[in-house]
Amino acid sequence: MTLDPKVQRIVEWRESFATLPDAHFFELIRMYLGEVKTPYNKQKLIEELGSFIRKDENKKNLVLLLDDTDLEIISAVKYIPKVTQEKLASFFTGVFSYALLYEHVLNLEERLILYRRADKTTGAVLVDVNPLLEETLEPYVSINRLLPQTVFSQKNDATPFMINPQFIASFFSFALAHPDMCKDDGTFKKRTLGELNDVYSNGDEDESMQKRLQLLVNALCALGIFHETEQGISVDMVRLTSFATLPELVQYVYLCVASTGHLSRNTMLLNAQLLRNTLASVPPDGFTKNVLLRLGFLLREKSGVPTEETGRFAAMVAASSAFADKNSAAGDSGLFECFVDSCISFGILYDAGRNEADQTVYAVSPLFAEQNEAVGGENKVLSIDAAFTVTIMPGA
Repeated sequence: MTLDPKVQRIVEWRESFATLPDAHFFELIRMYLGEVKTPYNKQKLIEELGSFIRKDENKKNLVLLLDDTDLEIISAVKYIPKVTQEKLASFFTGVFSYALLYEHVLNLEERLILYRRADKTTGAVLVDVNPLLEETLEPYVSINRLLPQTVFSQKNDATPFMINPQFIASFFSFALAHPDMCKDDGTFKKRTLGELNDVYSNGDEDESMQKRLQLLVNALCALGIFHETEQGISVDMVRLTSFATLPELVQYVYLCVASTGHLSRNTMLLNAQLLRNTLASVPPDGFTKNVLLRLGFLLREKSGVPTEETGRFAAMVAASSAFADKNSAAGDSGLFECFVDSCISFGILYDAGRNEADQTVYAVSPLFAEQNEAVGGENKVLSIDAAFTVTIMPGA
């Protein structure tokens, strides 16, 4: 017999509560039900605690005591699938220390809002919302608490630069004419920087331009379009021709991912799709960098988060255990942050202004957004292959 999903969650909550250490179990029981009379029965006590929580007045009081920080953590627990303490710590990097977050979660457990349970498949300890309070919490918990809408205090009206075919083609011409432009470590020689300034900055030193071109070199080397020889940089014209046939949007996504260094074919493919999904999900007003990283985290963990790509390929990303395991580590947030930084350098994300907290807001370039819509279509899924082939597959 298959139980109703909500009933099943209540059963899981009861089972989890019954496995608490005796000292913690009776502390919570005394906190909400008073002194325990002997003889006692644990299951009976859990049923009485469930009845206490179900009372409308008690549910209302439990929820009214929650502050914004509590609700933000509860929202993360709700929207991150199979969330663990480690995933929460990764998601809230830069907001809470691990110890402070643990303290917040423990406090919410003691207030019966959250509880921990063991995953029956993996054995991992998961954090979940008390199913007896889900409906009461629903009006207070939303994705907007994790991805807050931007309220500008100042907007930038300047037309932003974005990487384009002419820019890329001009750099290939420069590379063909200057094969010795890089040192052994792949960085530009001092003489080359002067020549690049003459070509791209009218002689004025431009650090953002230099960074952009250095990332471009890194990406082209990682994609195998540039090769190092005894004479310097050699351009693989066959790969270049294949790369040039890709839609512009696909080229730019690949360049952003590859600019971080050499990645395996599968990792390149998965991260390129993740980056495109993230960019496609950014609202017109944009997000701060921290919120962009949160958005990428959520899309990586749960393909059901609103995005233009929700078909077969998104399912492949979610189902890839190697990808999920690798990217759940806190350190891997740094890899996605590098993708975002590359998007900023290439102008795919641009400085749209400042929010009320005086933080920089980044929006997706209108040119990139138009290309994304043209390539993907409303219900299409774009599969980017490391051999520079593109497959459009039906969406869900």
